[in-house]
Amino acid sequence: MYDPRRVVCRTDRRAELKQFPRSPRARLNPKDIGLPSCERRRVPGLRREEPAQLAGVSYAYYPRLEQGYGETMSAEVMDAVADTLRLTEEERDRLIRLAQPDRNLTPLSSSEAVGTVRHSM
Repeated sequence: MYDPRRVVCRTDRRAELKQFPRSPRARLNPKDIGLPSCERRRVPGLRREEPAQLAGVSYAYYPRLEQGYGETMSAEVMDAVADTLRLTEEERDRLIRLAQPDRNLTPLSSSEAVGTVRHSM
């Protein structure tokens, strides 16, 4: 059955997922991950093919994440991308929740949940 609230939620999630990996990719310097940085770059950070290569996925596959289509990626690929982008635990959880909202993540402990609520206030 069609539920417009679900479509909006999925659309919002996908829009946020499109933006999220770009920020960590932009903050990484090629030298930080052992790549030569001798050529000029039009944008800061890594090119899309660089985290794809480092994560062990094809260049054609990685941009799907930045296009908002992470549902089809395996947990191992998502973890490899998160490791490559050097995401914090909070960023990793956010990426996975955006890309794969149905994936089981380790629930927050009660103290972590309280800290998260306090931080958001």
